[in-house]
Amino acid sequence: MIYVLKSEPSPSAFCDILDFGVGKCSGALLIIQPLNRMSPDGVAVLKKLEPYLAEKKVTNKWPGHKMSAGNALVHRYKYEEPFAKAIQDINDHLYGWLQPNFPEDICLLNNTGEPWFVSIVHEKDSYFSLPEEEKNALVQKIPELGRILMKDKGEHVN
Repeated sequence: MIYVLKSEPSPSAFCDILDFGVGKCSGALLIIQPLNRMSPDGVAVLKKLEPYLAEKKVTNKWPGHKMSAGNALVHRYKYEEPFAKAIQDINDHLYGWLQPNFPEDICLLNNTGEPWFVSIVHEKDSYFSLPEEEKNALVQKIPELGRILMKDKGEHVN
């Protein structure tokens, strides 16, 4: 089931989402758009995350996005607690992950490699793809999500 965030989660809720994903997710994606060069700060972010890097791939699509022209560089990271903490320490605002100072479109992949949490940051859009019982556990752990999470059809989850 798809559950859409109707607004940006607070910094603490974003950090809680990242923590909740530890153990449920095995990978994370961050995107570099070639038309938006990285600033020195953005390059420093990539260097800080380098120990967790599993793969770089040039492609025109990733969860939540397909480019109409050109390609982007998709960085795939091992998703584990130190990576989640590094993301939180770098920038705890989900929609603040924008080039040139940060890679974009944080996506967490579940243990089967399917999208679990997807963000399309420049559109201020994000959603979860998870079974209802896992959504219930997520909302119980992070009550703020009960107010801002909606089923894909626009139905409030509470």
